[in-house]
Amino acid sequence: MKKKMNLFRRGLVLFRRWRKRMVVALLVLIGLALLGVAGFAYYVERMFEEEDIGDSMLLPTVDHRVERQRRRTEDGHEFEVDNSRATFTLDLKPEAASISHRHLFPDHAAAIAYAREHGLNILPSVGLVHDKCKKVNDQLVRALETAMQEDLPADKLPGRRAALQQLAEVLLRQLDQAAAEHRGTFESALVHVVGALRAGGADPPPELPPDLASRAEHQLEEFLADPVYSRPVGFWDQTPELINIFRQDRFLARGICLKSETAAAVALAGTVVDDPILRATFERSAEFGARLTNPTPEYRYSPLRLTELAAPEDSWERRLAGERLREIREGLPAPPPDGMVSFALFPFASSPEEALWLKMPYGFTGAELIVAIESGVIDLEPKPDSGWYDYQWYALETLVMPERGREDHKLETNREYRQRLREIFLAAIARDRETHIKNLPTLYFGCSGPFQEGEIEAQVGPLFAVEPLPTVYLRLARAYRFLQTAMSTLIEPHLHETMMDDPFDYDGEKATVTQVLDRMAALNYGLYELACRDLGMNPEYLEDEHDDEARDAAVLLAEKWLTRLEEDSDLQEDMRIAVPLFIDPVDGSITSWACAGVRLEPLVAEYDEKPRVFGVKPIWAPVEYWVASEVFLEFTHYDKPLTREEFRALCDAHPDEASLRAALGAPPRLKPLRSDWFRAAGWLLVVSALVVLILVIRRLPGQKRKRILRNSFLLILAISTVTLVFLSFAHRLRTTILVEHVLWRSRFLSALAAQYYISCELDESPRLAHGRMLGLLESMAEGRTAQSRYLAAYLIEALYWQSESADNLALIEPETVIPLLLRAAEDQVPQVAGAAVFWLGNYDRPEVVNLIQDKLRSPNTHPKVRLQAVLSAGSLRNPELIDDLCALLQHGSRMEQRLALSSLMKYDTAETREFLLEFLEQRERGKTAEEIEEDFLASRIRDELFGKAEEDSTDFIIRFD
Repeated sequence: MKKKMNLFRRGLVLFRRWRKRMVVALLVLIGLALLGVAGFAYYVERMFEEEDIGDSMLLPTVDHRVERQRRRTEDGHEFEVDNSRATFTLDLKPEAASISHRHLFPDHAAAIAYAREHGLNILPSVGLVHDKCKKVNDQLVRALETAMQEDLPADKLPGRRAALQQLAEVLLRQLDQAAAEHRGTFESALVHVVGALRAGGADPPPELPPDLASRAEHQLEEFLADPVYSRPVGFWDQTPELINIFRQDRFLARGICLKSETAAAVALAGTVVDDPILRATFERSAEFGARLTNPTPEYRYSPLRLTELAAPEDSWERRLAGERLREIREGLPAPPPDGMVSFALFPFASSPEEALWLKMPYGFTGAELIVAIESGVIDLEPKPDSGWYDYQWYALETLVMPERGREDHKLETNREYRQRLREIFLAAIARDRETHIKNLPTLYFGCSGPFQEGEIEAQVGPLFAVEPLPTVYLRLARAYRFLQTAMSTLIEPHLHETMMDDPFDYDGEKATVTQVLDRMAALNYGLYELACRDLGMNPEYLEDEHDDEARDAAVLLAEKWLTRLEEDSDLQEDMRIAVPLFIDPVDGSITSWACAGVRLEPLVAEYDEKPRVFGVKPIWAPVEYWVASEVFLEFTHYDKPLTREEFRALCDAHPDEASLRAALGAPPRLKPLRSDWFRAAGWLLVVSALVVLILVIRRLPGQKRKRILRNSFLLILAISTVTLVFLSFAHRLRTTILVEHVLWRSRFLSALAAQYYISCELDESPRLAHGRMLGLLESMAEGRTAQSRYLAAYLIEALYWQSESADNLALIEPETVIPLLLRAAEDQVPQVAGAAVFWLGNYDRPEVVNLIQDKLRSPNTHPKVRLQAVLSAGSLRNPELIDDLCALLQHGSRMEQRLALSSLMKYDTAETREFLLEFLEQRERGKTAEEIEEDFLASRIRDELFGKAEEDSTDFIIRFD
């Protein structure tokens, strides 16, 4: 015993002698470990980014293709700046604006004039460029819509008004020849067309019976009594001709309900299709609307689409037979939130805001729209069938998500500047919606680098010709190119014959639509070139998009326009507008979005990573610019939509922003999510506490001070060690902390975590898997931010491909898992909801079956979530889900049909086999042997029913999707 005590004392003496060296060694090891983790995270992030964006634009290397900026000192000495490796910081300082600079201006020209008068260094903003585009866009739409309305000598097809008159005459003849039981159908169709003619200012056919003329007038009165649809807004109230076009097309776009008026819709569609001229005219009109604005959604039918559904026979008796009409009604898609699947001769177009409305039928604010874009609820990238309106939204996307622009790695911005860009985005969207308002419905509620020194010193700071957002300008140019290509295939004679004001001629000259589109595309290409040059980026184009000669001409046009901004008549026009978005059917209130003018705000630009300078010795200095920012308002009012004149009168009566918001009941300006004041206060408290602690310790005696410092260090070390050891075993808590508080704040850490979770073998430790899985489930269901919930869902999806992932989930009690998954299944982020719905397929519970049914049936379900619900229905094998799977197999999208078939095959009941046989017979009826062989669904059903089914391809389909 005495020997053991001596050994213990010797060990204690050695520990006291070597403890300082041991602590230093431990600290060195911890530092090396942290460096290793950071280095690995950096490597993983680089790997992920190189896969996503190809060539690395992140390293500050010199690009010798970039043109250098040529500058002059105050005494005229020339020098050059190479910005290819430079990065920039843009800080908006709204609090630095004096009281005299805070009032609102009705247009950009007034703001520019004010800035020049007061010696402010004005920087042409992205909002100014959009304002120029907006004024030209209004003229373009007005010219193109007028051309479609009237007959042109070079066109063989009639305009819309003439086509409607011809349609009314054909319906009159059919009414005379119709059987007695079908006369009411043709009368309803004729009244609808005559009502549209009267809404457009045209006279009815002289041979129209008086009772039908009276019914048409009654329909017109009902339409005019609804100002939400009939009152022209925007530029549509400027001339009688524009008013007539607006009312005619809006009357027709409201359409008729296909459920209750199927026969009248079939009569209109069949009449159009039977006449070759009418068919070609309406085909051109539908394609024109799809390209100018956007295609029609699936729950709005045009004549040609309804005819395809109706499959008309030779006679009107067979077309209008009760059985045929019932088949049409049964084949209609699920209705939108307003409950109406409609038919219209000129139907409304789809839009991004309507896509979000389908997911949020009780309305949304501008801030919620921003969140939806950032979280991926709606995707702004144009689809293959997208129209100009989608391209206009996509052009503005980097105002909300700057990380998607090529210039993102060159710019470092503060929260105030990013919030300003979001507000400009909303104001621009409101103005673009006003341009297309005739074709869009008002939605209903719920229903440091080296440099070369010279002998001369010069102050060097960032020099911009235009606000440095090149991606916006490039996408705007491509949007005009798209519109020109789309229109040239439809109405090419109109483009060369229709004249409008030349947007770049200051003497009132005229230009054709083709010339205007060319020049607007060239302007934005030129602004893109200038912005790239200012940021030290090499402009990149698609193959054959822009040759060298066109690039030089575009730059000259942009430079000339920037020097004559005050003379531009488009920028002198009042830009204040209000456009309706929602209407509440309960109280009749109208929610409108508005642009209330512009305000001047100071923007400080400085170099972060310094550029190379040739010819002078640089003295780095920030540059203060003043930028014009659009003021976005969101307010609710009653009675009827506001015209431009009415809204501008309200703005004139309340010239400052605060009083205008108060008068309209609009909420205050959008604020950053967090204020720098809170962060500054937090750091101030920490520093103050450290200073006080140091002062107190310094007053203590020497031995006592050393003892306190030693004990404090040991206490911190012990707490850190215990925390690390605890987190090493508390897998659930560690996962929750990482996802909720760490990973979503850093792209490096999130990439590292993804790599870790995907590569680890969870089946080695069931307890480890249990803790991680439960932590991820809680983060996915209860995460405070959309980013953290999305990251948790992404990690859970990655775990699915691990061999024992289903067993790991089964380790957790259903009473714990199911409530979390049910809550996550209602998340607005589709990846979160989809992952939850997929995992719910492991639990055959009544509440789970009800949720799956709701996701399969609801028209508001996101397509990704519906696909996961189909897979879960196959996993559950609950008989209550068979009818929903059968309905999707008949009427779903191509991917939904394939997954529904795979899920139905798992049931293997007499009911499903009988349904599949009937479906197979319908599928193969009237098809050749080659067509049947190429039909994927028919082949899968035939192989399954006859015992030749191959291995289920569900996993492949999910991976492919």
